[in-house]
Amino acid sequence: MITVLIPTAGVGSRLGTITDNFNKALIPIGKKPSISYIIDYYPKDTKFIIALGFRGNDVREFLELAYPDLDITFVEIENYNGEGSGLGLTLKSCEPFINSSFFFHANDTIITDKFDWSCFHKNTLFLNDIYIDPKSYVTASINRKDASVEKLYPKTLESIDNPLSYIGIAYIEDYLDFKKKLKELDLGLTESDYFINYCNHNELQFINTKSWYDIGDIEKYRIAISELSNFDNLLKEDETIYFIDDKVIKFFKDKTIITDRIKRAKVLKGLVPKLVDTRKNFYSYDYVPGVLMSELPEIETEMEKFLIWSKNNLWKEKKLDKVELKKFEKVCHNFYYEKTLSRINKFFDKFEIKDKEYVINGHKQKKFEHIIRNIEWEIITKTIPTGFHGDLHFENILKTGSGYSLLDWRQNFGGLIDYGDMYYDLAKLNHGLIISHSIIKEKLFNITIQGKQIYFDFNRKNNLMKAQVKFNQFLEKNNLSKYKVDILTNLIFLNIAALHTYPYSIFLYFLGIFGLNEAILSNKEYE
Repeated sequence: MITVLIPTAGVGSRLGTITDNFNKALIPIGKKPSISYIIDYYPKDTKFIIALGFRGNDVREFLELAYPDLDITFVEIENYNGEGSGLGLTLKSCEPFINSSFFFHANDTIITDKFDWSCFHKNTLFLNDIYIDPKSYVTASINRKDASVEKLYPKTLESIDNPLSYIGIAYIEDYLDFKKKLKELDLGLTESDYFINYCNHNELQFINTKSWYDIGDIEKYRIAISELSNFDNLLKEDETIYFIDDKVIKFFKDKTIITDRIKRAKVLKGLVPKLVDTRKNFYSYDYVPGVLMSELPEIETEMEKFLIWSKNNLWKEKKLDKVELKKFEKVCHNFYYEKTLSRINKFFDKFEIKDKEYVINGHKQKKFEHIIRNIEWEIITKTIPTGFHGDLHFENILKTGSGYSLLDWRQNFGGLIDYGDMYYDLAKLNHGLIISHSIIKEKLFNITIQGKQIYFDFNRKNNLMKAQVKFNQFLEKNNLSKYKVDILTNLIFLNIAALHTYPYSIFLYFLGIFGLNEAILSNKEYE
């Protein structure tokens, strides 16, 4: 049986803010995190020793959900940052659990080469010639005739003739000698120091790997994303989603979100996937077969069907007494007004945009401060309480054999768990009809700022425009307010502007300002 030691204790500081809320082993690369690429690389009966430190419980919980049958020994590293911390301490802590020859595999290294695992009988280094940088990597000069290492060099500023870089994977056959050195030496020892200073180089073999993805810094991380997966998993600040075999696993830094989503899943039973397992920061459900609504070619036809399904299944009005209704209206006001003010202030601070009377696409616009005061909030907050979903975007609507399954539901609506606002669902649908996910992914939009002159444009698919006609017909047929939908749609654009990066964030802001002015003017003239 193969044994693999994976250290995950460090904070991953080279990745900047990406690892503020994520252990480096859990940052997503397409559908799965880096540690899954490592685990899936080895045979299924492999035994793993995994060192935990920074956000270590997240790593433990993920692995328990994703690989419940895997043989894993977890080793807690309390001092994972600051004085006395480092890989040397991690290896010393893992030493009692090393009872056979093993592979050391850094948690920021991914390779795709295929090997015969039974052929490893000597200490072996995995080397590569993709990134030759003696300042950043341990390097080696080699004898190609017998595939042996002639000399190893620690990270240095000196130039080295024809080196190969050590990629952070090694097979340690002489594990007893390795354990002995770990016990004898100080915390500065790492696996590469062992090979440099204490291993007989004449007996040290190497493998020149054809692939190597170093996800330890931002630039190389982005390369790994682009080459290892075509799945567009946009990294958010404090949440992400993983797809492991037939499981979907969702992570949130905030434990209360998990708690409330579990409750919401019970309220929305039959409308959202059934949760099969949960942890403090994760929940999982079985993969639901179907086709995302965003991928359906006949979206205008599907829109009619989905709206009827939603009316019959999701948008069943909740009967509230006067006290509950008053409370609900206050929640709506806070959710739409107070939340928008908070998000816009965050946007202004983040992107240093001033609140001015811009001219957008040739039309003079009121300032945000003026717009927000002139929305008819009594109309907006007197709404219809129904079974709230939360993010009715086409990427979150799955057409199944029996109907639809709503993905990525929200944990509450302004703190309410049992119901929310039907108009918010309608606005999220309208949002997707205007700005599709493909616009973001393929960058099919542009924004130009010249003082107070703003010009923006974006592509719209013909089928989405036809679907919006069906959507508006549904509103009219069911006596629903197009004004309210338009206002909320553009408030959504403004709210999410602060959550995205430049230039899409700026585009969303001015799209929202333009749309709000248009919606208000279409409803009434204002000064």
